[in-house]
Order: sequence, then C-alpha cells, then structure tokens
Amino acid sequence: MHDIEHEALAGGWRALCVGVMLQGVQRAEASSKLYKPGAKHKIDGNGGMDKEVLKQRAQAREWIKGGVGLVTFEDCCEAMELDPDRTRSRIDEWCYEKRRTPLHRSPLPEWADEG
Repeated sequence: MHDIEHEALAGGWRALCVGVMLQGVQRAEASSKLYKPGAKHKIDGNGGMDKEVLKQRAQAREWIKGGVGLVTFEDCCEAMELDPDRTRSRIDEWCYEKRRTPLHRSPLPEWADEG
C-alpha cells in the first residue's frame, strides 16, 4: 500500500512540474498565444503588450534562468528527468525560432526524449 501512495505522489509531483514548466515556457516566449487576441489585458492603447504581460514574461524568463520560486525550474527538470542546462538552451532556441516562424508547436515533444 505504501508503494502505491509513493507512486501516486511521484506521479502527481511530475504532473505539477510539467504544468509549471509549460506555463513558464509559454509566458517566457515573446509571441505567446497565452493571452487572447483583443483582450483588454493583452494590448495597450499603442498596440503593444501591457505592463502585466511584460512583467509576467520577465518573471518567467528569470525563473527559467534559475530564479527562485516555490517550484524551481531545476525541480521541474528533475521531475521530468531533463538536464536543466540543456533544457534552458532548447527553450531559448525554441523561443528564437518561434519568433522567426508562424508555426506554433510545443518544444517538448521534439526533444524531451533525447538523451
């Protein structure tokens, strides 16, 4: 019975870390579709992102670089069995490529299984 509880907790922790990581990556990415087009909180009067969106993007980028949080980037990488430095590098590459292309694909399926 104890093993089942441990496995359930480990699975729950991993699921939480996956969600935190995806949200962090999405918010850190410059052209994120997290915010609905035309929503008042997305666009300021000059056609740019509002201060809250920019603040969240900066916080997410700092978190990915190793900033503190209740759940750290390193915690998430460990739970998903990913190397933090390599993962940061891939996120940076993905964000750069996403800004250059109109394709909106998740970075995780392409490289999460690489050793």
